Amino acid sequence: MFIWAMLKNTTMKRMLFLFIVFCACTDESKLYNYYESFPQENFLRGDIVELPQDLMCAFPAQIELYGSELLVLDRESSGRAVHKLSYPDFDLVGSLGEKGRGDNEYIYLSKMELHGSELYLLDPVSSKFLVYDPDIEDIYPKRVEKFRPVSNTLLSATVTDDSVIVSGDINSKKFLLFQSYAGELLDSVLIKEKTNKEDNELPASGLYDLKLSYDNKDFLVAATKSGEVIYTYNTKTKEGNCIVGPNGFPDYGKTDDGHILLGKVEGFMDIKIYGDYIYSLFSGKSTLEAMRSDNIGGKYIYVFDRSGNPLVKYQLDKDIISFCLDTSRNVLYGLDPNSENFIVKYKL
Repeated sequence: MFIWAMLKNTTMKRMLFLFIVFCACTDESKLYNYYESFPQENFLRGDIVELPQDLMCAFPAQIELYGSELLVLDRESSGRAVHKLSYPDFDLVGSLGEKGRGDNEYIYLSKMELHGSELYLLDPVSSKFLVYDPDIEDIYPKRVEKFRPVSNTLLSATVTDDSVIVSGDINSKKFLLFQSYAGELLDSVLIKEKTNKEDNELPASGLYDLKLSYDNKDFLVAATKSGEVIYTYNTKTKEGNCIVGPNGFPDYGKTDDGHILLGKVEGFMDIKIYGDYIYSLFSGKSTLEAMRSDNIGGKYIYVFDRSGNPLVKYQLDKDIISFCLDTSRNVLYGLDPNSENFIVKYKL
């Protein structure tokens, strides 16, 4: 089964000074969407993609499909960080990104994302996006967008037309923050657990580290990297929703000898918006299991509609840490960093 529907273009209205406290909503049925299972479950066996011998990748961390190219982010590269492969032939076309401390260089790249015909690379250390034209063979960006984070802890970020959305921690609370590039707080969403505990504001920002995806129109999704929660937020209607799975909200775990772990369960490792649907990569391993395992990644692709209703659960035969879809061919590509040939092809 493959789900695909393109949305009509809409004009995104700018968000100014809206403060939403999720748990304060009077109609909780619109806020929390709990699921225990999926109406359809499928097992997928993948085919290994043969990669070119001249492709050198220290730690492949993310893949994105852009037209006739597949982009691979090497998070531990000592030089070029993004490799461009022809698609669907998978020949090495070129590489971009130069490591260093210059304005046009990066110190550390945590993610890449496509906004229209532009590729954004996030350097959280330098609080900047390196913006490339993927169609041009140039190792340096066409421009650099620096921003002053309003959060003391910059964990993840994405961009809208005129603002930056970051996940992090302010005054030991869990927030999604909408800010200007100059560091002005424009909008904030408090992500708060529905619980009977007296203090449900867990102090560690890392416990609510999020995977972010924005559809470049009006829809944002944020998935917890611990636990099993996806937050959806419509920037046009100002409505939010919590999709909560069996593993619930992020919480602390413990080792056998009583040491505190940042999270009991390894959560979502990647999330993407395709048309009317949300595709997410879920692990579900206990934190201890993940620490002891030789393989990193998750084997479950969860598909939801934009209202948070569970639709399809795919179980993969391999652990992957990132994915992308070719919607025209009904194919999912997974990134398996545990293998030398690290790209796996799945027919949906």
